[in-house]
Amino acid sequence: MRRRERRIANEVDRRLRKQWLLSQADDEGRICCEYCKVPCSVRPKKYGNEYAATVDHKMPLSRGGKDWPTNWAVACNRCNNTKGSMTDQQYMRFLERHRIEREARRELRREVCKALKETCDASRPQE
Repeated sequence: MRRRERRIANEVDRRLRKQWLLSQADDEGRICCEYCKVPCSVRPKKYGNEYAATVDHKMPLSRGGKDWPTNWAVACNRCNNTKGSMTDQQYMRFLERHRIEREARRELRREVCKALKETCDASRPQE
Protein backbone atom coordinates (compact mmCIF):
# COMPACT_ATOMS: atom_id res chain seq x y z
CA MET A 1 0.00 0.00 0.00
CA ARG A 2 1.36 3.39 -0.88
CA ARG A 3 1.94 6.08 1.71
CA ARG A 4 -1.03 8.22 0.61
CA GLU A 5 -3.40 5.23 0.57
CA ARG A 6 -2.21 4.21 4.03
CA ARG A 7 -2.77 7.74 5.35
CA ILE A 8 -6.32 7.80 3.95
CA ALA A 9 -7.07 4.35 5.42
CA ASN A 10 -5.79 5.48 8.84
CA GLU A 11 -7.97 8.59 8.70
CA VAL A 12 -11.05 6.46 7.91
CA ASP A 13 -10.21 4.13 10.85
CA ARG A 14 -9.79 7.13 13.17
CA ARG A 15 -13.18 8.53 12.13
CA LEU A 16 -14.85 5.15 12.64
CA ARG A 17 -13.40 4.85 16.16
CA LYS A 18 -14.48 8.41 17.00
CA GLN A 19 -18.04 7.72 15.80
CA TRP A 20 -18.16 4.51 17.83
CA LEU A 21 -16.92 6.35 20.93
CA LEU A 22 -19.54 9.08 20.48
CA SER A 23 -22.26 6.45 20.08
CA GLN A 24 -21.30 4.96 23.48
CA ALA A 25 -21.44 8.32 25.33
CA ASP A 26 -24.40 10.21 26.78
CA ASP A 27 -25.67 13.57 25.48
CA GLU A 28 -23.03 15.50 27.44
CA GLY A 29 -20.21 13.43 25.96
CA ARG A 30 -19.47 11.56 29.19
CA ILE A 31 -18.79 7.87 29.54
CA CYS A 32 -17.18 5.55 32.12
CA CYS A 33 -13.88 3.77 31.64
CA GLU A 34 -14.52 0.01 31.39
CA TYR A 35 -11.50 -0.74 33.57
CA CYS A 36 -11.36 1.76 36.45
CA LYS A 37 -15.00 2.97 36.17
CA VAL A 38 -13.92 6.62 36.32
CA PRO A 39 -16.13 9.02 34.36
CA CYS A 40 -14.29 10.34 31.33
CA SER A 41 -15.14 12.65 28.46
CA VAL A 42 -15.39 12.11 24.74
CA ARG A 43 -14.78 15.85 24.34
CA PRO A 44 -11.57 16.38 26.36
CA LYS A 45 -11.08 19.97 25.25
CA LYS A 46 -14.40 20.84 26.85
CA TYR A 47 -13.88 19.02 30.17
CA GLY A 48 -10.10 18.72 30.50
CA ASN A 49 -7.68 16.11 29.17
CA GLU A 50 -6.90 14.14 32.34
CA TYR A 51 -9.69 11.64 31.84
CA ALA A 52 -10.22 11.74 28.10
CA ALA A 53 -12.07 8.73 26.71
CA THR A 54 -10.07 6.64 24.26
CA VAL A 55 -10.73 3.49 22.27
CA ASP A 56 -8.74 0.58 23.63
CA HIS A 57 -8.28 -2.81 21.98
CA LYS A 58 -9.28 -5.64 24.36
CA MET A 59 -6.92 -7.97 22.53
CA PRO A 60 -4.01 -5.71 21.51
CA LEU A 61 -3.16 -5.40 17.83
CA SER A 62 0.40 -6.42 18.71
CA ARG A 63 -0.98 -9.77 19.88
CA GLY A 64 -3.07 -10.41 16.80
CA GLY A 65 -6.26 -8.58 17.84
CA LYS A 66 -8.48 -7.08 15.17
CA ASP A 67 -9.19 -3.39 14.72
CA TRP A 68 -12.94 -3.89 14.84
CA PRO A 69 -15.72 -2.68 17.17
CA THR A 70 -16.13 -6.12 18.78
CA ASN A 71 -12.52 -5.79 20.02
CA TRP A 72 -12.90 -2.18 21.24
CA ALA A 73 -13.43 -0.96 24.79
CA VAL A 74 -13.81 2.53 26.23
CA ALA A 75 -10.83 3.42 28.42
CA CYS A 76 -9.55 6.60 30.02
CA ASN A 77 -6.14 7.84 28.88
CA ARG A 78 -4.53 6.63 32.08
CA CYS A 79 -5.80 3.03 31.80
CA ASN A 80 -5.11 2.84 28.08
CA ASN A 81 -1.49 3.93 28.56
CA THR A 82 -0.95 1.71 31.60
CA LYS A 83 -2.52 -1.34 29.95
CA GLY A 84 -0.04 -1.32 27.09
CA SER A 85 -0.02 -4.71 25.37
CA MET A 86 -1.89 -6.60 28.12
CA THR A 87 -5.20 -8.22 27.30
CA ASP A 88 -8.27 -6.91 29.10
CA GLN A 89 -8.33 -9.90 31.51
CA GLN A 90 -4.63 -9.45 32.35
CA TYR A 91 -5.16 -5.75 32.98
CA MET A 92 -8.17 -6.38 35.26
CA ARG A 93 -6.04 -8.81 37.33
CA PHE A 94 -3.26 -6.17 37.39
CA LEU A 95 -5.71 -3.53 38.69
CA GLU A 96 -7.09 -5.89 41.34
CA ARG A 97 -3.59 -6.83 42.56
CA HIS A 98 -2.59 -3.16 42.84
CA ARG A 99 -5.85 -2.28 44.61
CA ILE A 100 -5.19 -4.98 47.23
CA GLU A 101 -1.57 -3.82 47.66
CA ARG A 102 -2.69 -0.20 48.00
CA GLU A 103 -5.25 -1.13 50.67
CA ALA A 104 -2.62 -3.15 52.56
CA ARG A 105 -0.22 -0.18 52.51
CA ARG A 106 -2.97 2.12 53.81
CA GLU A 107 -3.77 -0.27 56.64
CA LEU A 108 -0.08 -0.55 57.54
CA ARG A 109 0.25 3.25 57.58
CA ARG A 110 -2.79 3.51 59.89
CA GLU A 111 -1.30 0.97 62.29
CA VAL A 112 2.10 2.73 62.31
CA CYS A 113 0.49 6.13 62.91
CA LYS A 114 -1.64 4.69 65.70
CA ALA A 115 1.42 3.08 67.34
CA LEU A 116 3.43 6.30 67.05
CA LYS A 117 0.60 8.33 68.54
CA GLU A 118 0.30 5.90 71.47
CA THR A 119 4.07 6.08 72.00
CA CYS A 120 4.04 9.88 71.95
CA ASP A 121 1.06 10.04 74.31
CA ALA A 122 2.75 7.64 76.75
CA SER A 123 6.00 9.62 76.79
CA ARG A 124 4.30 12.97 77.48
CA PRO A 125 4.44 14.13 81.07
CA GLN A 126 1.08 14.04 82.81
CA GLU A 127 -0.13 17.31 84.28
